[in-house]
Amino acid sequence: MEAMVSLTILVIVMVVMLTLLFSMRSFAERLQTRLIPRQTSRQSINYLGFYVEGAADLNPLGNNPNALVMWQVGATDNSLLIQVTYNNLTGTEQGNAVLPATGLMPANTSTTFGDIGTDLITLAVPTDPTSVPVAIWPGNQHAGTLDFNYSAGCPDDTRNLQMFQEATGFLGTGNQTYSPILTLVDSMGNWVYYQITGYQGSTCSNLGGTNKIVHAVMTPGQSAVNIPSGHPDLVSPVSLMTGVRYVSFRVKGGNLQQKQGFFDPANPDAGFSSIVEDVEDLQIAYIYRKAPDPAKLDVYTYNTLTDAIPDPIPGTAPPSNGVPPQAGLNGVEPITDWDITNVQGLRISISSRSKALRLTSLRLSQRVAETINNFRPAVEDRAKGPVDGFDHYRVTTTLMIRNRMLGN
Repeated sequence: MEAMVSLTILVIVMVVMLTLLFSMRSFAERLQTRLIPRQTSRQSINYLGFYVEGAADLNPLGNNPNALVMWQVGATDNSLLIQVTYNNLTGTEQGNAVLPATGLMPANTSTTFGDIGTDLITLAVPTDPTSVPVAIWPGNQHAGTLDFNYSAGCPDDTRNLQMFQEATGFLGTGNQTYSPILTLVDSMGNWVYYQITGYQGSTCSNLGGTNKIVHAVMTPGQSAVNIPSGHPDLVSPVSLMTGVRYVSFRVKGGNLQQKQGFFDPANPDAGFSSIVEDVEDLQIAYIYRKAPDPAKLDVYTYNTLTDAIPDPIPGTAPPSNGVPPQAGLNGVEPITDWDITNVQGLRISISSRSKALRLTSLRLSQRVAETINNFRPAVEDRAKGPVDGFDHYRVTTTLMIRNRMLGN
């Protein structure tokens, strides 16, 4: 009888201990599950915010018009608008471009652009900014050679050319040498994209004379891409802005992804790398320096739950597709208060999720009446997601673009 009583007491103690053990384990797992999406969202927003706050194209006279890149045009057809920033991907985004004359948007039912409902943004980031004067501006050419007054490595021509290549982001090997997309800026704030497709050499002996020191071949039409307003006729003096890199961010496959360069609708996955996992939403609202809609003089922020960028923009013909126009779009449309140059800040929201919750952890959370978020939260102009087996967390921050704060 004593043995039976002892055994019974031992069993009761073990059951109680095991119950507490499993409860504490589930509780610890639940705490970790709640912590991870918070860390992920904050990490992602800090990373993206670093780029957004410093966005600039080194053209203060033009109010940094290409700091936030919404559109570009084809190198051979200025009427062909190519969108590089998107609001709320639907899976039916354009395959290549929007034709302003018709407003038609070719269907693309794939999700190769990014996760459905998320935003995608392209912006310019100065990494090692330098202004290199063009020795003699030959005018707007279809193709040709430009000479630059660059002498940081002189009197050694080999070293000087090498330093110029490094400053312009030299890419490729052998005869296939080229630069990323750069910009040429004149004294009036006009600008064009520019891409070097051949580094011909350096002549340091021209320093103090013609100043035609570094010789480089440009692509037809200045670049493989062009600004939405076409090819402005630059006015001397003209300078090459180096050390500016274009960066794209999106969410795809539950990961925050980054690309060095423009988002390319024709090759949507080219160049993207995942940098943070378990990110499920990226939402961007545009903050204008003055109210763009005369009927809503108290509204400055758009692409929110209540206020969307109109499509098309009043007074213009091309569709906006939910993002601001840029530089008058195809060079024919007027530049309105809706233009991206009037945006001085972004409100960015990132939502992340945990790994899938075990059933015991999920039930424990419900038993102790915790405030759980088992659905993707609603934010800006995107509704909340369905209830699922994940814990979710959203972080929102408002970032002012430093290079536009004082009109620069």
